[in-house]
Amino acid sequence: MKLSLLPAILLTTTASIAQAGGFEAQTLDTGFMYEEGAVLTASTASLNSNLTEANGAKILKDPNFTSFSIKSKVGPLDVGLTTYRSGAIQMSGAASPTLSPNPIPNADANIETLAALLKYDLSENFQS
Repeated sequence: MKLSLLPAILLTTTASIAQAGGFEAQTLDTGFMYEEGAVLTASTASLNSNLTEANGAKILKDPNFTSFSIKSKVGPLDVGLTTYRSGAIQMSGAASPTLSPNPIPNADANIETLAALLKYDLSENFQS
């Protein structure tokens, strides 16, 4: 009986590499959680791409990214909320089917993410 559980225990307790295909527009910024006191932040960025097709047609749009973060102290916890665009594909649709054998589609796919974060400070006696 003990030997039959061993493979299951090893399978559930070993770390594995997670593989995922995809894209990342912005990363989850947790820096605001380490600021003192209550915090409210807003940021914006724009991406200028120069990816063009052979005929000079622009393939990707130039997206703008905006994110907001707020943090407050609730008892011993720091509680934060942040928004960010975790993924985006914005294709310009610049080429027409008659000009190119591989037309560029006009497509927008945005994945907006709202993340809730908690932070608890351990005692000063805790050392890593």
